[in-house]
Amino acid sequence: MRTPPDAMPPVPPAESEGPRPDRPADSEDREGPEDREGRERPREPADPGGAADARRPGRSGRPGASDVDADETVSAIHWAEALGRDEGMASVNWLAADVDPARPTAEALLTDPEVALDALLAAKSAYKTLRVVGETASERRLGARWYAVAIAAAIVHHGSRISSQSDAALDRAFASLVDDETMPPPVRELVVRALFRLRSGTLLDREPRDDAGGRRGDP
Repeated sequence: MRTPPDAMPPVPPAESEGPRPDRPADSEDREGPEDREGRERPREPADPGGAADARRPGRSGRPGASDVDADETVSAIHWAEALGRDEGMASVNWLAADVDPARPTAEALLTDPEVALDALLAAKSAYKTLRVVGETASERRLGARWYAVAIAAAIVHHGSRISSQSDAALDRAFASLVDDETMPPPVRELVVRALFRLRSGTLLDREPRDDAGGRRGDP
């Protein structure tokens, strides 16, 4: 008598080479060394921006591209600082360079004992204008400061008075510059010398000169 089909014991399915459904595909606890070694390592992603090259030094050991960019940025910052940390100093220095391109900063122009009196008259006139029509409060403030420095420079370098302001007014302006720690040390030293000559009455030419070098000065 035959056994009915539904009475036959079920035949277990053949073992598959792939992972069993009830076993995680990434399980390594049942994989042999040959299975792990046979896997292909993931490839590094492409680097279209060249970031890796920027991080690697060149053949001579020099910095990569990112370091070069950083150096250029630092140079630009230094260049900006050379014009003056205060925003108004850019205008002050540009005016000095306009008066004498060989002395491209206000400090270089006004502290040079070889500077011509005509150049100091031109600088005084330029800074007088800046103190009135400067676009910012900083420019106007610095215009007034360097205007006084130009007057002091004429006293020290040429023994000449190029302003019709009173001794008392010049004394106050010079004393304020000496106390101003934001001014460069060579400029403050120059003003100290001008203040001494003003107070001691040792000016060689006490009659004010105007901007054209005439004998009638202006404030």
